[in-house]
This record gives sequence, structure tokens and C-alpha cells, in this order.
Amino acid sequence: MSARGDRGRGARDDDADEAGIDRARTPQSAHRADANGDPHAQTPTMQNQHGEAYPTRFQWTYAGANNVHLCGSFTNWLETVPMACETHGDGNRVFTVMCDLPPGYHQYKFIVDGQWRHDENQAFIQDPLGNVNNWLYVKPAGGATPPLATVAVAIAAYAVARAVFVERRYAEALVSPREAADADGEFLDVDGVEVHYKRARRANAKRFIECMHGFGANASSWTTSDTMRRASEALDAEVVAHDSCGFGLTARPRDVKKYTRASDAKACRAIAREVGGDAAARSLTLMGHSLGAVGAALAAAQGGVDYVVLVAPAIIGGKLRKNDAGDDAALSLPTFVRVAFAAVGAAAATAAWCLTCAVKPFLILLLRKLVRSKEFWTKGLRAAIDPSRVDAMASDWIDGYRKPSVVRDWDVGMFRVVLASVVAASSPREIWRDAMARARATTQPSTLEREDAVNALVESGAKILIVHGENDVIVPASNSRTLAKLLNCELRILPKCGHMPHEESPEAFIDVLRDFIS
Repeated sequence: MSARGDRGRGARDDDADEAGIDRARTPQSAHRADANGDPHAQTPTMQNQHGEAYPTRFQWTYAGANNVHLCGSFTNWLETVPMACETHGDGNRVFTVMCDLPPGYHQYKFIVDGQWRHDENQAFIQDPLGNVNNWLYVKPAGGATPPLATVAVAIAAYAVARAVFVERRYAEALVSPREAADADGEFLDVDGVEVHYKRARRANAKRFIECMHGFGANASSWTTSDTMRRASEALDAEVVAHDSCGFGLTARPRDVKKYTRASDAKACRAIAREVGGDAAARSLTLMGHSLGAVGAALAAAQGGVDYVVLVAPAIIGGKLRKNDAGDDAALSLPTFVRVAFAAVGAAAATAAWCLTCAVKPFLILLLRKLVRSKEFWTKGLRAAIDPSRVDAMASDWIDGYRKPSVVRDWDVGMFRVVLASVVAASSPREIWRDAMARARATTQPSTLEREDAVNALVESGAKILIVHGENDVIVPASNSRTLAKLLNCELRILPKCGHMPHEESPEAFIDVLRDFIS
């Protein structure tokens, strides 16, 4: 929605051709374009108080246009300037116009067949009201690019205006998790956090199955393809899928430790206890997809689990603990040595925490741009699934992944997920307190505290199944082959499936579950 070549980033005169802007080195007089829009005979002129105006060429090159006009701050956004059409030898139509502009910054836009457009290939900016305009800087003959201080002040002023107007309007458009929830959505308080879940009810169910989604997903990962309902009918089970902290419609608490897989494992067991009831007491099955497989493994380590199903598990580089002696070796070191090592680790963790927090505003803006975009999820899901399944993608499949972005603080929650993956602490003080406590402990941290999913699975005593898509490009199937050997468990590779076999081929997935769970 801008002129094809008007980048206007304070460009030098010798950069004019590259930028698509033609400017003379001396002031020119000009006239308004005629009714036919011929830019070569007459040129719109906008002079400053000193009478200076410099020819600037605007160009629209996008295909499919029949009638194009130019409008901008130099016309007070009221007048439009018709652009002349030129047909090149290759058949492409290009619209151009020359305007004499005074030195300084200008914003502009095109009206293409009655629609306001901006050129995405040129410099553009969003004004405080949310409108996207192209911009350029016209440099006077012999003049210099505006100093960095001027540019910095302009950026700061824009940031303040955006915070006051755009951010306020953005916040007002968001809703609470309960307002965004579907009619079948339910909530359970787990350690002060409202956890959202969905379930496929079954009267007098023989077993209880709890599903945990992967990174970036939510409970819809188990509902969009009717996986939960199919599993409930095939296995005579009550099936529940919940949103992990930081995703879906689950609350976004301030405590960063709530966003770890260990915390999600606690939520999983709380739901099994509070919602599963008698069915969970009869038979409990945990299913985890991708990163959710780590949470399922840690939840299984708490005991009382009959089956664990790992779907494309992101459990990479795990190893079995050989004996307890090796874990206790560090205890033979003097306390002051352990404290010194802990202090070094805490200092590094503090630096990582501060750096992550420093980029928080930029990370949140990036998340907003990506996560709220339907195109982002469409491309991401297309890359994750098997190419043969792409045409079967439905709009509600994509919308299920996008929906949580309408909830208040969803972006802050995503940031805390990132922070938890770097350092699971809410402040540097907490980092140092935890480090010193571990250094002075009389026993080594447990396997569960280290989130060692492999050992957690072994210690659970549950029967384990791994299901993987043969064409997974996110977590290769070879990873599951290695993991299956390490755990000595059953492995099923589903053909023509990518990273999400339970969504891509629910029928085949349920058949595998039926064979595994007796």
C-alpha cells in the first residue's frame, strides 16, 4: 500500500533509483495533475514556508489494478492524486505519478480500485489509530539526513501514542477465559490456578484417560478430530484433555514455576483425582503429545498409573539412572565447595533471567504479530502434518489453535512459558534462594525435580506405548525408536502421518489404543 519505490529511510540522492524515488537536487515548481492523471505534464506541488519542493516519483506495481490514486499527509488526506497507467513489454501495468514534496517526513497510501492499500515492499508504519501507512523522507538539495536524536524522539513519541491509543484498544478487545470457553468447557482450581479442560463423558466408565497437549497447542488438539469422543466410545472410558499453564484458556499466574512440566504434571494428577473419580481408581491412562509427553511421564512417576501413551514424544537425550551412588556423589564435597558452585550457577541463571526480561516487550510484540495471525497457524500446521493430509485441514482445526489469543494476558503467559524454559524463577532473589537451598541440602535433588522423563517412566511401573508418525519433521520418528529401545516398550509408527497422528489419522490412532489398552 505504498509507492513502489518510496522507501524514504533518509535515503541518499544516489540511492534514488534503487529506492524507486526520483528527486531532483534543486527546487522545482509544479502544478496539479490534470483530469486524466498524466503525471508527466503536470505535477502536484506541496511547498513549505520557504517555497521548497522536490520532485518525488510514486509507483504502484502490483498486478490486477485498474484505477489507482495517491493520497497522503501532503494532501491533508483529503485530496487524491490520479496515477497514470503504463503497460510494459511484459504486459504488466504500472501506475506512476510525480509529486513535488517539501523536505521532511511524509506518510501516504494508495486507493486501488476504491480500496485503501499500502505497499508492503516499502517502509510503512502503524499510526496511533491502527492505520498502516507508507512513509518517506524527502531530503533537501545539499541537506543531510535528520540526526539520530530527531529520529529517536519521533520513535519515542510514536511509542507513547501507541501505548495510549492502540494498546488500550487492543486490551479492551480481549475477554476472560470463562467468556471465551465453549459451552462444554470446564474449570478446576489447582493450587490457585484455574485450569480449563474438556471431557468426553461416559456413564459408569471402566477407565479414565487424561490427555496432555504439546507446545503451542491446547485441548482442541484432542477434540477437533474427535479423538476424545472416539477413545471414549472405543475404550468405554471417561476422557479429559486440559490446557497446560500458559496455553489455551487456563489462567496465566505470576509464578513462573507454574509454567514448568513438573507443575503441569501436578495439574494432571489433580484432574485425575477430582474429575476422574471412580473411573480413575479403576484404571488410569495418561496420554501426552510432543512436549506434553514430558508432563505425562512426570505425572506417571507419582504412581497409580496403568498405561502411558506417548504421542510423538519430545523426550530427547534421556538416559537411565544406573544407581543411587552416582546421584549422591556430590554430597561428598565440602559444603563451601557446593555453595561456591551453586553461586556460579545462580549468577549465570540471573544473567539469563535479566536478559530474557529485557527483551520481553519485543518478544510480546512478536508473539502478537505471529500467534494472532491465521496465516501463521495455517503454515505451521501444514508444515507439521503429512503432506497428504494438508487438503483435509478444516477451518475449525486452525481456529482451535488460534482461539486462546483472544484471552487477556495470553501474550504475557507465553512469555512466562519462555522464561520458565530459561530459568524457572520469578525473580533473581528466588534464583539465589533455590540455588543455596540445593547446595546445603542433605540429599541430592530427585529425578522428578530434574524432570528426567525417562527415569520417571521407568519408575512409574506403567505399561508404555509410543505412537509416532513416519513423516514427522518436528520430532523425527528415529527419536522414538531410540526411546522405545531404552524403555523396552511397544512402538507403533503410523504411515502417512506427521507430528500429530492423533489429529491426522484418528481412526488408525484409536485402533492402536484399542490394541494396547486391554
